[in-house]
Amino acid sequence: MGRPSKKNKEPKVIDTEQVTLDKIKKSSNLRTTLNALEKQFGEGTLVLASETVNIEKIPTNIFLFDVLLKGGFPISSILTFYGAESTAKSLAALLFGAAITKRGERVAIIDTEHCIEKTWVKKLGLDLSLTYFSQPDTMEKAIDIADTLVRSGEFGLVIFDSITSAAPKEELEKSAESQQMALQARLNSKLLKKLTSGLQPKNLSDPKSFNRTIVILIAQLREKVGCIYGNPEIIPGGHCLPSYSKILTKGGLKYYTEIKEGDLVPTVNMTTERVEYKPIKEIITYQESNFVEFTNKYKHRKFVCTENHRLILRKFGGGGLVAKPAYANLCRYKFPIKFKGSSNKRLSNIADWELQLLGWVLSDGGIRQRGTNLEVVIYQSKEQYIPEIRDMLITGGIKFRETIRGRKLHWKPAHEFYLYQTGIKKFLKKFKLTPKRLLPDILYNISSKQFSVFLQALQHGDGEHSGKKCRGITSDKLLFIEQLAGLCMIHGVPVGNIKKTNKYKNSYRLDFYTTTELQFNYKTNIKFKDTAWCVSVDNNNFFVQQGRYIYLTGNSLKHASHYILKFRSRAILKKKGNDDPVGREIVVKVEKSKYSPPLVQGVMEFYFTPPRINNKKVFVDYAIQYGIIKRAGAWYTYGDTIKEMGADKLFLALKDKPELLEKIKKEVIDYDL
Repeated sequence: MGRPSKKNKEPKVIDTEQVTLDKIKKSSNLRTTLNALEKQFGEGTLVLASETVNIEKIPTNIFLFDVLLKGGFPISSILTFYGAESTAKSLAALLFGAAITKRGERVAIIDTEHCIEKTWVKKLGLDLSLTYFSQPDTMEKAIDIADTLVRSGEFGLVIFDSITSAAPKEELEKSAESQQMALQARLNSKLLKKLTSGLQPKNLSDPKSFNRTIVILIAQLREKVGCIYGNPEIIPGGHCLPSYSKILTKGGLKYYTEIKEGDLVPTVNMTTERVEYKPIKEIITYQESNFVEFTNKYKHRKFVCTENHRLILRKFGGGGLVAKPAYANLCRYKFPIKFKGSSNKRLSNIADWELQLLGWVLSDGGIRQRGTNLEVVIYQSKEQYIPEIRDMLITGGIKFRETIRGRKLHWKPAHEFYLYQTGIKKFLKKFKLTPKRLLPDILYNISSKQFSVFLQALQHGDGEHSGKKCRGITSDKLLFIEQLAGLCMIHGVPVGNIKKTNKYKNSYRLDFYTTTELQFNYKTNIKFKDTAWCVSVDNNNFFVQQGRYIYLTGNSLKHASHYILKFRSRAILKKKGNDDPVGREIVVKVEKSKYSPPLVQGVMEFYFTPPRINNKKVFVDYAIQYGIIKRAGAWYTYGDTIKEMGADKLFLALKDKPELLEKIKKEVIDYDL
């Protein structure tokens, strides 16, 4: 036989990655550089990305955290828990500590609040033989203790509770009248530098060189001065400030109209940890703005904003109008023109034609005008509807005040909620659904993606039901129509009133509006003057006064932490038929994450006695939301393996099959949105 032709010869497979690796290692110049680095700083100082170690994540004992953070907290990381008091921050940290001691690792608790004792810690599941306490009396001692514990590598978890309660030594030694500027900020910066250095691995390619310690810093949220005009990081200095704020200068507190470029202001040098006087390099002001008034073809829907959808609102504290972004968390007002995107990951800015009528969102109730400002009143004659209406407002991200007198929180016996949106000249028409409408359970169990597919045709104005084509949906089942209307309101699909089409029999109709009908085709340019300001200064921080407090702009914790979790209490949990509180509903938001998707949030239930977090509810809710467990009425099913009536029976059945339970948990945690 002849020799095989080259055409028939099988091509040689080349491992391009290995070839690249060999070339790099053979490169004399690079090899010399690597050898010099390893000789000076040690082996593993500079390695290929393919040779680095995968960071291990530790399950947290709190299922919501495992879902939001995709598996738990990574080793060698710094986490910041912050929020108001009684929002389960310390409880969450200690429950994670219980998970660490179960792994046979040590836990250290630096208790600057001097309020943790062993009975409480043991009740939460921590092994006392592996748990260590420290109660330093100054911030400096606490920092040195934390640094020593982290560098030792002997602890799986160090909890610092809390960094806002530790008093600096200088603050204790000096009189109350003397001013110690930014002591807390300087010490926080020092703490973060020490911890970051102590957690740094010596060899990036060797798992044994990694410090496995996880540090949790707990911070109490006292009073927050934020940028009510938008993202503070886009402005030099960190904040965009309203005109009534004052800046601390060498000559005292001054308004922006009283300062000029070159004036000296005290700033904090985070490197040297000293207060330095720096000149103002630039004063940024925002004054005249072009605004657009949008009106649809029916002339009865109108709103005013800029081209990038900044709304006109009253200034905080009164006195004039200001422009604020629609997507910001405002001080006291929340205009409901933001809606959940289809991925449920973020909140999308609204388009011109997508403005929801307030009446659709608020449903049962009315909109009326009192004075020159828009006042929205949600009124209910039956008290049992109030919690559901309140939950709907919270779910929709609409902030409200339960008050009618002054500025104090107050519950009116007539069950009225007031929402204020000022600056809009004309109030919207009154729209309301049936007075008996309840918020259906289906709202909590269907995903945004499922809903968008389900209502894709209806958004264009055509829907079908019982074989009849119409501009909406007609049904003899009122509950079906009410559930559909509720879904539309939650997800931003514009609908009209629920109407009874036949007074002699049960027949109800829900109309849908088309895109053409909703378009704001009429635009009118308007102008008004307002001022917001900021200054540019070296060190990118300065002192501002709002109200009777002085604050330093900027936050070193946010820059150095690997994770930042915000805790917020949403509701009080009570027993049925009893007004005594038994727990709280806590919203946890991941504001920063270096190892998983950020800006995600979830809700967990925290019970006082016995102290615990309801992991079972979180597990079932997420499994249903992701379509892993199917729910039909009260029946829960998982493939052909599990079929139970009620969430409690479902969980009991899964506890008898631990391998299946762990499999479903892994599916929920690994679910890719």
